[in-house]
Amino acid sequence: MGTITRGLANSVTTGGKVVSTSLSGTVAASNVNNESLDSVTAFSSSLGDFVETRASDLSASPTTRGQMFYNSTDGVLKGVRLGTAAWASGGNLINATRGGAGIGTRDAAIAAGGITGTNIANWNTAYNWGNHGSAGYLTAEADSLSSVTARGATTTTDITTTGKIYYSNNFADLTALNAVNPTTFHGMFAHVHAEGHGYFAHAGAWTQLLDTGSSLGEIADVSSAAPNVNDVLTWSGTAWEPAAAQGGGGSGANVTISDTIPAGSASVGDLWWESDSGRLKVYYTDTDSSQWVDTSPPLAPALSSDAPATASSAGTAGDIRYDSSYVYICIATNTWKRASLTTW
Repeated sequence: MGTITRGLANSVTTGGKVVSTSLSGTVAASNVNNESLDSVTAFSSSLGDFVETRASDLSASPTTRGQMFYNSTDGVLKGVRLGTAAWASGGNLINATRGGAGIGTRDAAIAAGGITGTNIANWNTAYNWGNHGSAGYLTAEADSLSSVTARGATTTTDITTTGKIYYSNNFADLTALNAVNPTTFHGMFAHVHAEGHGYFAHAGAWTQLLDTGSSLGEIADVSSAAPNVNDVLTWSGTAWEPAAAQGGGGSGANVTISDTIPAGSASVGDLWWESDSGRLKVYYTDTDSSQWVDTSPPLAPALSSDAPATASSAGTAGDIRYDSSYVYICIATNTWKRASLTTW
């Protein structure tokens, strides 16, 4: 590019910029008429000899508008703003003017962008908090759980803890429990004090839980009808209902068929078919003894010609037997008496 040297005979008029790589000498301000100053370019930190570098402001008041120097102590480029011998300062020409009319200031540009001094002060305060990435904005919390839930106690997110949760889901009665929607709180557990039972929400209803105080009638498919003594549960096709036991077998009773009393120790309920007399007997225990008794005692004493061989032969009280010489009567189990037969 060209060189502008001192002592120019004519004025320099331009609608743009005067750019030179080897500007030297002095061009009087009256010889430069810049109709359009459309940009102010910041100088680099290495200003060389183009702008004087000083550790402090010039002591003498300058008289030339536009004269500049760099204050290395403040780190600020300073220049004469008006012909009033006043220094204007700021990084990269904070207050630059041309002639008597301002071309705009940095402060004005910041204000036009909506940034205020209050904003800047707040940012400086936040900067002094330290590393937000590690510390975060919240560095202390004085709220109690009660004060937090007072501001809002409902959430749809999970709550996870490795500790215990102590809570009281106690409702006075079923009316109070049924006021809580089991569909909304599916899976919820609750205790109803008036019923003495626990309940859980499932399939849009509150379902009672069975416990050690529950009865069979509280099971859905078991009838709540009162049973009689010795009744058993039988399936009606739709529910379990109490009914009298039917049929036999399966009790573990022994059944013996013989002419004589079964060997060994009998158990209550054992059966013996006495084959020589055609009688069915059951082993029975009353208040003070156990014995074989007829299941269907005869209406009349049994009469047989099978005379007992001895006075202790097998027999049942009331049995009558005979032969050609005697009549035998069993007066107690296995105890016989006889009387002689004579003619008359």
